[in-house]
Amino acid sequence: MAQLDYEAFNRLGDRGAMTGVWLEHCQSCSVPEIACVFNRAGIPFHLVTGYLQDDEAWNEIGAWVDAARVAAGMRANRVGVLGHYYCGMLDVYSDLTQQSAVLGNHFELLEMDQLHALREAVSTEQANAKLAQFHREFDVSTECEQAELVRAARTSCALDDLVAKYRLGAMAYYYEGEVGSPQRDLATSVIAGNTLLTGHHVPVPASAKSRTSRR
Repeated sequence: MAQLDYEAFNRLGDRGAMTGVWLEHCQSCSVPEIACVFNRAGIPFHLVTGYLQDDEAWNEIGAWVDAARVAAGMRANRVGVLGHYYCGMLDVYSDLTQQSAVLGNHFELLEMDQLHALREAVSTEQANAKLAQFHREFDVSTECEQAELVRAARTSCALDDLVAKYRLGAMAYYYEGEVGSPQRDLATSVIAGNTLLTGHHVPVPASAKSRTSRR
């Protein structure tokens, strides 16, 4: 109930029964006691007031539960960082130390050579299975060259293996490579694999930009 039914309460006549009914409607009396303990223990808290049939209170509690679930997920997350920063894109650089300190997650710094080694180990059967997955989950244009699909499929298999090997829950990447290098070949064939990973709850940026190094 939103409030005590005082008329029914006063008709009880028994002080013991009245005390019980009063306490049923007086849960907020414990708030200062709990708050004092939390404050002394240095535990931050937030108070939600309401009653059992109060949708507004339950909605607010639900929002806190959702936030706690996200925080717990981030704390347990292992994030892969593949390659290096995108030169000049200063607005998207991340402070890995700050993120780990605030969210509690782990960062795994990965090399393109690791991904290359995994792709070299991809079998024909694995690549064919990945091609079949492409056709199941993508609307593959007839304009796509078969050689490009195979190249993307092999890279996608390698990305799957990289995620599995390091138990990643998310990954960020960027890489530049010299024309004709294995690293450039990888960097220009990751979009399909990244999109599949994202669709299967391992978020990865799906865009790519590779450039010829001018150094």
